[in-house]
Amino acid sequence: MAYGLIREKPLLSTTPDLLLAVLKKGTVSTNVYLRRIQNFALDMGWLPWPILRKKQFPKVRFKPKRGITEHEHRRIIGRETNPERAYAKNAAVTIPSLDEWEELVANKIIDINQMPKVA
Repeated sequence: MAYGLIREKPLLSTTPDLLLAVLKKGTVSTNVYLRRIQNFALDMGWLPWPILRKKQFPKVRFKPKRGITEHEHRRIIGRETNPERAYAKNAAVTIPSLDEWEELVANKIIDINQMPKVA
């Protein structure tokens, strides 16, 4: 874990080089949370000045985002054991007919008392 380098060190004796080593070893979350922790410590008066200035922190670089594939979706739904959520595997593709809906309600797969109310 990246924080292991500074875990036992008192806040005031943390050096910029040590903080940069943690950032290099860590992930995007490490970068974001170390910024937050430093800003909180400054606001609380626990630090007289920043350990690293804003411009010294490496830029936050997020990985490209993507949606899940249909194959991944089917694997996730296939593992679902809750019948209300397991029904969602078909809901993404089809909408139940009135007869199917009544059957789902009659078999207590869908509880109409827990449906959101429409204003």
